[in-house]
Amino acid sequence: MSPKKVNMTKDLFKLGTFSSFGFIIISNVLIGIIIGAFLDSIFDTKRILLVIFLMLGVASGIYNGFRYLLSEIKKIETDEKAQKPNETRDEDESRNDGKI
Repeated sequence: MSPKKVNMTKDLFKLGTFSSFGFIIISNVLIGIIIGAFLDSIFDTKRILLVIFLMLGVASGIYNGFRYLLSEIKKIETDEKAQKPNETRDEDESRNDGKI
């Protein structure tokens, strides 16, 4: 694969990772708002539960988002470690071409 395609693939992977991070945070916040509004309507409280569940949604969104990012970082590091021995082996073979 050419270096340009490799760089483009890495950039697209990073874009996907960060868009997933944003989606995780936003979805947690929205779920907190929906639950809080629903419970406010049932118990007839004046937006107290909405604020509480909004804060819980923000906290869980940030927690889950960073947990996701850390798992992706581990994935990238293991992929890089797996590629390095192959790259050094390929370089050694190219240096030894034509030599007996």
